[in-house]
Order: sequence, then C-alpha cells, then structure tokens
Amino acid sequence: AGTRAVAGTGLDAGNVSTLRVRWRFPLTTKPNFSGTFSSTPVADGDTIYVQDLGSNVFALDRATGAVRWSKRFNASNDGPNGLAVAGGRIYGATDDDAFSLSESTGKELWHRHLTSAQEQFVNDAPVPWKGLVFLSTIGYAPRGRGAIYALDAATGAVRWKFVTIAKPWPH
Repeated sequence: AGTRAVAGTGLDAGNVSTLRVRWRFPLTTKPNFSGTFSSTPVADGDTIYVQDLGSNVFALDRATGAVRWSKRFNASNDGPNGLAVAGGRIYGATDDDAFSLSESTGKELWHRHLTSAQEQFVNDAPVPWKGLVFLSTIGYAPRGRGAIYALDAATGAVRWKFVTIAKPWPH
C-alpha cells in the first residue's frame, strides 16, 4: 500500500521491547551525507531485498540473513531510494537510471536512463502497477524540471511521461 508499515503483525508499543536480533547484514558502501542506507527493506516470501546508497541490491535469506545474490551497480544514489517486487522482478533506481532484476537470480533484465540536464535526479522508489513501473525525476534550479515516468514493466520502455513543472525554474 506504500505505507511503509505492515498491518496485523501483532507488534505494538507494549511488546516491541521483547524483539531480539536474529541476524545482521553489514552495509559496506562508504557513507555520504545520507548515510549508507536510506530505504525500507522489502520482504517477499523467504527473501529480504535491500538497496544501499551505492545502488547495490542484495537478496538475503529471511531466516539467516545469508546473501542469496547481489547486483552491484556502485552508482551514485543520495537517496531516498528503494525497491519494489512484482511479477518475479525487482525494480529499483540509481540517481540517474531505473532498472529491473530477476527476483530469483539478480540478473539485470533492463536498464533505462531517465535523467537529463533539466531532470537531474531520480527521487523515489519505483511503484509497479498493471504492467507499468512509475518513477519520478526532479530538477534543480536554474531551468530544472521534474517528470513522472510510466515504464513498461517487462522492457523498461517509456510508455508515457508527464512533466510536473510547466516552465523551467528561473532561479
């Protein structure tokens, strides 16, 4: 639902203190002003997917934290970033590009460049819906513009684009 919360877990303020660490996963990307991690992990079945601020994606065993696979982009990502899982695919973004990975192997399925001189930054986690993947860019002054993109979930092709700033920022 995009709420970053899961209803019906049984966790609340009265029992959260009883939680214990089961495993840890070390993030090794060098920190930037946002840290090393600025997304919500995504759970799907027995796998947890995480993305660090180097845009690297890791599939972890939910029970043990063991790495099942990793896809290293080592690409700039100041955050917020994040992943989405749908239809056997992982969707994510770097600061400049959107991508799709195989949920089972981490193999890159497609990669689409989205930024330009006017749209300098991909600014959110992807949202898959009915065969599309939505992302947005932002633009900085001067002359920056942002856009919402609908990408084909299977191919990464731009199905449509909506510019969110009618005229480039003058200053």
